Amino acid sequence: GNSISSPNLWYPRTCCGWINTHDDVGDILSWGSAAAGQLWRIRVTPESDIRRLRVGIIGGNITGSLPIPADQWVHVAVVLPQGKTNIQDVILYVNGIVDPAPTAIGATINTSDATDVTMGFDGSAEYLKGYLDDVRIYGRALTADEIESVYTTGSTVQRWNVRFGLFTAR
Repeated sequence: GNSISSPNLWYPRTCCGWINTHDDVGDILSWGSAAAGQLWRIRVTPESDIRRLRVGIIGGNITGSLPIPADQWVHVAVVLPQGKTNIQDVILYVNGIVDPAPTAIGATINTSDATDVTMGFDGSAEYLKGYLDDVRIYGRALTADEIESVYTTGSTVQRWNVRFGLFTAR
């Protein structure tokens, strides 16, 4: 299948993977329910006519300033640091580089585990037109050095499986 049980609440996390799309909009990874703060949604979105990385929850979002080039493999990563509970605290990376100037509409993260994780699909009718590869969910906030390592060498830092809303070591 294309889904796994979802991580919940405000636990620290890192979601990353490789994308290749020519479309201006499309979901990469999502889970949760359509209530305030409960839907964790990572996607490509057009902002000022440039394709960018965005993480949204119902009521808020953070959008990167770095462009996502069309029709080439791009590594994206999203980090919710330990102890942070607002979408404006999320750290975005493109090709191993921390986004220097994201814009945010702040809202409290309280991710629901009401739905399974989906990849490349928004849960209703919109599919990412392109490719995903090596999509990962970590049950902790990776450091900038670890993100760089995953990007440059594909090296595996400690990975986590997600089961029944909890993170378990793999």
